[in-house]
Order: sequence, then structure tokens, then C-alpha cells
Amino acid sequence: MYPVDRLITVTTRRIAVTATYSTDRALVSRILASASLRVPVHGTLPPDVPGNTPVRIAARAALPAGATDYTGKGFDACTAPSAAAMQAWLRSSPYRAVGVYIGGSDRACAQPNLTSSWVTQQQAAGWHFMPIYVGPQASFGEINSAASQAVSAAEDAVSQARLLGFGPGTPLYYDMEAYPATLNGRVLRFLTSWTRELHTLGYSSGVYSNSLSGIQALVNNYDNPADTMPDVIYDALWNGAANTSGPNPAEHRLGRAPAHPPVPGRPERHLWR
Repeated sequence: MYPVDRLITVTTRRIAVTATYSTDRALVSRILASASLRVPVHGTLPPDVPGNTPVRIAARAALPAGATDYTGKGFDACTAPSAAAMQAWLRSSPYRAVGVYIGGSDRACAQPNLTSSWVTQQQAAGWHFMPIYVGPQASFGEINSAASQAVSAAEDAVSQARLLGFGPGTPLYYDMEAYPATLNGRVLRFLTSWTRELHTLGYSSGVYSNSLSGIQALVNNYDNPADTMPDVIYDALWNGAANTSGPNPAEHRLGRAPAHPPVPGRPERHLWR
């Protein structure tokens, strides 16, 4: 066995992974994070191993609370834009918030730009964030054990958020794409468990969904004691209006005013200098 300098052990439900390394701690941390494991918190080598150096791998320094609390215009992009593009948007558009897809089994795009450094840089420049997580989807038949899947998703979302610097209290949005009404019960069980687990972990719960599926289901069950409501919603309503009005006024009972995404396919012109 080759001597090693340091060791990291990460644990999640029913699994523990130990990784050893010499000097490149960042590399092994990225490898562990790519397996959707929790943020490594502590590692020590046995005392008889040469070069034993205890090491603590913590989450990135938390961003200010205001980084995810904003009233105004924003957008989301499947892939986080480059720093140059973000600067151009800042100079020449009314937007000051951006949705970023931090993880999940159904996240569709690669994220070469989405790092803790990128988040810190954009926050310092004046941007605010909506961290979005895209896990199992009801419409694809992927939710078979709603409660346990939601708990796993929430744990992973928190791990990914912490790696980017989003600390406790941050609202993490679960992206539940449109689905048939016959799956409402399954989705509500999932979103209830998602919210409860995030609260247990110290985070706020957000839900992104279609006005006539996930959001409607939440509204209809707002007073049902079996269901736990999210703290905030992101209403996928392509109404062509830059407002927070929805087809059901009771949406506002679900927390802060819902957001509407821009209309797909409708170009916006901004002069980038």
C-alpha cells in the first residue's frame, strides 16, 4: 500500500466512502461531489499511518442572505452563463436575478461555469440567485417511492448548494415539470417530504412547477394537514406578462409572490456594449 498524506470520509444514508490523496484536495472533493455524496466534513488517518494529517473539508463560505432574496426581474438558463455574459446582462438588461440548476438526476445541461467562484463573483457584481434542483420527474414515471426519493433529493440538493456557498436558510427550488392530474397524490407526497427534509437540514423549500399541475395541486391542498407547503413557489405560467398574477389567486397563500419565467421563443433585445 502506498503511503498517503490525507484521508476524507463522507457518509450518506447506508453508505460511507473513503478517499485518500496526497496534495490535490480539490480534485478528490470534486470526484466525491460528482457522485452526489454529501459535502465531506471530516477525515483522519489512523495514527500509525505515516504523514497523518487531520483535515476538515467544510462547505464554502456562505453567501449573504440577500443573495437569494430579491424582488424584481430575473431569468434562468439551462447552463449558467459565462462571467462575460453575466456582465453583459448586468450592463444592458433589467434583470438582476438568475436561476441556476445546481443538480439532480434529471438536470439537462452541463455546468462548466457553475462553481463557487462563479457564484461569489456574480453575487459581488450584484446578481441574486434561485437555486433549482431537477430530480425524479412524475411525468417520466420516475417517482415510485415518493417519500424516500424526496429525502434523498433534498439531502443531495443541500450538499450541492453548500458546495456553491448557499448556506442554511437558502430556498432550494425543486423543479417538478408538468404531469397529469392522476399523479397529484404521488407528487404531493414527494413535495411534502422534500419540504420537511429541507427544513430539517436548515434550508427553505421552493417548488417550481406548472400553474395547472404542481402549483394547482399545492393550492388545492393548502389546508390539508397531511401536506407540508413550500416556503416559496416559482410558477411556470407562460402568460406573456411580467407580473405575479396566476390563474388561481390562492397561489399567494403558498408564500412569497410567485415568479413567472420569460415566454419561450420570444426574443428580447438588449444592447450589449
